[in-house]
Amino acid sequence: MDRCDDYKGSLTREHFLFYEIRVAAKLVNEGCTRKEATERIISDNLFQFPTERMIASIAGTCFNRIEVLNSEALVKRRILWQT
Repeated sequence: MDRCDDYKGSLTREHFLFYEIRVAAKLVNEGCTRKEATERIISDNLFQFPTERMIASIAGTCFNRIEVLNSEALVKRRILWQT
């Protein structure tokens, strides 16, 4: 399937979420699965959001965006999560 056919409005619906994507990319780089990373984000409230439901929703958005980027350079070389 052509990448142009994969457009989803949910990828752009949320705010930019730069900090949150960096957190998610760091967990992916550490070898966490999407489920493990989401659980860690929720349990440690790494996004500093008020509700677990909101955290889980934003985590899903972040992982979807990382997957669509399809770039190991952004995740493995720490471009997204350098401080």
